[in-house]
Amino acid sequence: MENLSLDLRKFKILKNEKDENLIDCTGDAVTGDYVKFEKAIFSGTYPNATYEGMETIIGKIIKDSYGKKKGQHTFTILRDNGENMRIKGRNLYKNGCKRLLWDNEADRIKIADEKHERGNKVRKAKSREKSWYIGGNAGFYYPVCKICGQSFQEFAVSEKNICPPPDCNCLL
Repeated sequence: MENLSLDLRKFKILKNEKDENLIDCTGDAVTGDYVKFEKAIFSGTYPNATYEGMETIIGKIIKDSYGKKKGQHTFTILRDNGENMRIKGRNLYKNGCKRLLWDNEADRIKIADEKHERGNKVRKAKSREKSWYIGGNAGFYYPVCKICGQSFQEFAVSEKNICPPPDCNCLL
């Protein structure tokens, strides 16, 4: 019960605090941060949606993750009204994001380091996946040997090619 009252107290502080007294965490919000940001509101449906204005969102980040396929950062936020909200990092940071100071900023640094490590892993895996192919938007890709870098333009391609390709010079 004590944690719940602490959460409510921090929500109230965040709601009433002037933005200049909060810490800018645009691009570096972590799990455990109490955040305040603005999000655009639209009514209607695409492509005829109309802009209604901005909504100020106040909440605590309770979870963050990186998507396996595209590596997009997603946050789950417990809002001050008790609802959970999922939001992509690019949308959280779009109009700036402010946070409260932690009681122990050293704990936040540990969490941020762990988050950055996970993000680096995802980006590294994604770049390895991209380095396998050349060609661009032609609708097909040419495999590239990860060992010697040789391109195989005449080789039939799919995303499940083995490395090195069967006729690679590094196999000789």
